[in-house]
Amino acid sequence: MNFLGANCNRPYPISMTDLKKRILIVDDDEDIRNLMVLYLLDLGVESVCVDCAIKGLEVLRDQAPFDLIISDVIMPEMNGVEFIQHLAGFYADTKIIICSSGGPSQSNNMSANFLMDLALERGASKALKKPFSKDDLIDVVTSLI
Repeated sequence: MNFLGANCNRPYPISMTDLKKRILIVDDDEDIRNLMVLYLLDLGVESVCVDCAIKGLEVLRDQAPFDLIISDVIMPEMNGVEFIQHLAGFYADTKIIICSSGGPSQSNNMSANFLMDLALERGASKALKKPFSKDDLIDVVTSLI
């Protein structure tokens, strides 16, 4: 028996490779968040979702570490580029996927493509255009974790 009282053939301690990977999903669109969680179920990861970058920073402060962050680029209050800039000093080693469906940012009229390029320059690991397929998301996530 291990320390949790469960029978297993593996001796204690459980290795880090046995632990679930953790992904933080930051997107203001609830349908997109739910779709990403559904798509990622096959990977057996733990997904934590929030609807804005400010909440993402709070979750990172309270629940870190995460193996990967997936963030929309166009969100109210703080866009994905600003979010990445806040992460740089504290979570520089955490991989980030930036995504967007395109169109102008409501706050500053910059295009999503421009913001995605800027996010990549500022530290995002990969960019993913919406709409994306399950295979697209799985491929980019598995390339990073």
